[in-house]
Amino acid sequence: MTTRYNITMTQEQAEARIARLQTLNVNNLQKEWVLLFGTKPYTTNNRQFLIKRLTWRIKCILNGGLSDRALMRAEAIADEPYIRLQPQKYKVERVKTISNEAQPPKLEDLERGTVLRRVYKGKTHEVTILGASSFAYEGVRYDNLTAIAWKICGYPKSGNSFFNLAPTPRKTANAKK
Repeated sequence: MTTRYNITMTQEQAEARIARLQTLNVNNLQKEWVLLFGTKPYTTNNRQFLIKRLTWRIKCILNGGLSDRALMRAEAIADEPYIRLQPQKYKVERVKTISNEAQPPKLEDLERGTVLRRVYKGKTHEVTILGASSFAYEGVRYDNLTAIAWKICGYPKSGNSFFNLAPTPRKTANAKK
């Protein structure tokens, strides 16, 4: 946990300090960062960024900031092993052999019984194609891959892109006629 200095200030002191930030250069803003945050400053030379962050910190100090419980919870949520610093590289494995063309396979071209495998956050997820718009994941039947991808990721994600399949064309009003 980062060291937090117990700094107190009045409303007038906070306003004066915020106004003074506008007159400081980047080096002095970084020194102010060390005083207010108690940590090494960002390596950025973006003056406006430093001013915004320092203003935020002054307002936190003035209003009491986050409680120790909230800080501990935020630190637990932002546990470093779970933070993705680079885009995830993944590989989709299939039980049946599919040609290695430049284009990913289309969902409608895959046969019944094909198993799509995807490693996501260290866990292997397997989806079995039961038929046209029918899939099985962890013993539950789903009508589309997007619902499965959403369940795995926890946020809306295209099932075709999640399992590295070609996008399904949208149905238009003219196509129905």
